[in-house]
Amino acid sequence: MPQMAPMWWTTILLTTSITLLLMMMINYFLSMKKINLNINKNSKKLKWTWY
Repeated sequence: MPQMAPMWWTTILLTTSITLLLMMMINYFLSMKKINLNINKNSKKLKWTWY
Protein backbone atom coordinates (compact mmCIF):
# COMPACT_ATOMS: atom_id res chain seq x y z
CA MET A 1 0.00 0.00 0.00
CA PRO A 2 1.59 3.29 -1.05
CA GLN A 3 2.24 6.14 1.35
CA MET A 4 0.24 8.73 -0.63
CA ALA A 5 -2.72 6.77 -1.95
CA PRO A 6 -3.93 7.94 -5.39
CA MET A 7 -7.59 8.56 -6.09
CA TRP A 8 -8.26 5.33 -7.99
CA TRP A 9 -6.84 3.24 -5.16
CA THR A 10 -9.07 4.89 -2.56
CA THR A 11 -12.18 4.61 -4.76
CA ILE A 12 -11.57 0.90 -5.40
CA LEU A 13 -10.98 0.29 -1.71
CA LEU A 14 -14.10 2.23 -0.68
CA THR A 15 -16.35 0.57 -3.25
CA THR A 16 -15.19 -2.93 -2.32
CA SER A 17 -15.66 -2.29 1.40
CA ILE A 18 -19.11 -0.74 0.92
CA THR A 19 -20.27 -3.60 -1.32
CA LEU A 20 -19.02 -6.18 1.17
CA LEU A 21 -20.86 -4.43 4.01
CA LEU A 22 -24.07 -4.21 1.97
CA MET A 23 -23.94 -7.88 1.00
CA MET A 24 -23.32 -8.92 4.61
CA MET A 25 -26.26 -6.81 5.83
CA ILE A 26 -28.59 -8.19 3.14
CA ASN A 27 -27.59 -11.79 3.92
CA TYR A 28 -28.04 -11.20 7.66
CA PHE A 29 -31.51 -9.72 7.33
CA LEU A 30 -32.67 -12.39 4.85
CA SER A 31 -31.45 -15.17 7.13
CA MET A 32 -33.13 -13.58 10.18
CA LYS A 33 -36.41 -13.31 8.23
CA LYS A 34 -36.22 -16.99 7.25
CA ILE A 35 -35.49 -18.03 10.84
CA ASN A 36 -38.42 -15.98 12.14
CA LEU A 37 -40.76 -17.45 9.51
CA ASN A 38 -39.70 -20.99 10.49
CA ILE A 39 -40.28 -20.21 14.17
CA ASN A 40 -43.75 -18.83 13.42
CA LYS A 41 -44.68 -21.89 11.32
CA ASN A 42 -43.48 -24.28 14.04
CA SER A 43 -45.37 -22.41 16.75
CA LYS A 44 -48.61 -22.54 14.71
CA LYS A 45 -48.32 -26.32 14.30
CA LEU A 46 -47.99 -26.94 18.04
CA LYS A 47 -51.22 -27.51 19.98
CA TRP A 48 -51.04 -25.67 23.29
CA THR A 49 -52.85 -27.15 26.25
CA TRP A 50 -53.40 -25.79 29.76
CA TYR A 51 -51.86 -27.79 32.56
